[in-house]
Amino acid sequence: MADEQDARVLLAEALFSDPKARPVMEDLIAEKFPKAAPTIPGFQARKAVEAELAELRKLRDELKSERDTDKMRREVDAEWQRVVAAGLVSDEDRAEVEKIMAERKTANYEDAAERLAAQRRAAIAPPRSDARTMQVPGVKGAGGEWFKGIVENPEEWGRQAAEQVVADIQRGQLSKHL
Repeated sequence: MADEQDARVLLAEALFSDPKARPVMEDLIAEKFPKAAPTIPGFQARKAVEAELAELRKLRDELKSERDTDKMRREVDAEWQRVVAAGLVSDEDRAEVEKIMAERKTANYEDAAERLAAQRRAAIAPPRSDARTMQVPGVKGAGGEWFKGIVENPEEWGRQAAEQVVADIQRGQLSKHL
């Protein structure tokens, strides 16, 4: 029995001497015998150091995340400036371009800006075939008799039109000019 106890003591000493096994052994003892935890040499110091390390790791991860976010934002802004410099869109179009990017599930500003430019070109209606010429009243049958002669001699036309209106007023027919 003494040999068995000696073997257990040797095993415990070996585990406590091993740097990897010691923290596990201390944690097991503290779990099974909570009142004994403060008597373990270095246990409370190790727990304090582990808590501080956990806090420092958390802080490091937050800083790394912020740095990565800032770096990504600078890269995105640089890409946007390249698209604006290329003349595809203006700064005011960014929200609209990003909306297209979300709809098309793309991360490429250039493709979305080209798509926006194409949509705008398509939205401009082509000119009507009859919109190339101007129709002047009284010329080539456009507008009726009242405007005949307005292009050839505007002063004469104006004088005759005024005389016609005055004559209609004197006859009480003003309503046809309103």
